[in-house]
Amino acid sequence: MSEYNKVKLNKKDSKRIKLFFRYFPCFLKGFIIIVVGILVLSFAYYKLSEHSSIIYFLSYLFLVFGGFISGNSTHKKVGGRGILTGTLGALPVALFTYIILIIFTFKNLSIFSLICPMICIIGGTIGGIVNSNKKKRY
Repeated sequence: MSEYNKVKLNKKDSKRIKLFFRYFPCFLKGFIIIVVGILVLSFAYYKLSEHSSIIYFLSYLFLVFGGFISGNSTHKKVGGRGILTGTLGALPVALFTYIILIIFTFKNLSIFSLICPMICIIGGTIGGIVNSNKKKRY
């Protein structure tokens, strides 16, 4: 009887793993956009000799766009309500972004590290809403 329960638990675990890998590319798209954008902006900031506030605003734009892509692609795979799936699609991206910000700016926590996850989630929510309103109606 105990062997039957072990097999049953393994099937549940394999379903969860398959479910994770089904939605992992959606999260990865948004995260790659954020990382590439931040690397490009940091290189531009390094090459500029003077302080530019445009780079800070562009970093927020990359965060919104990464959350948007993540929420949009998650809603394409899942369907359902746009607000909920977009928000849940951008949540892992926001969490990873927040963890990376905490790691790199451990002693220098600022309002930027608190706003970034919220901006990613707002972008994902907008992405889910936009994708849910793309339905063709006859």
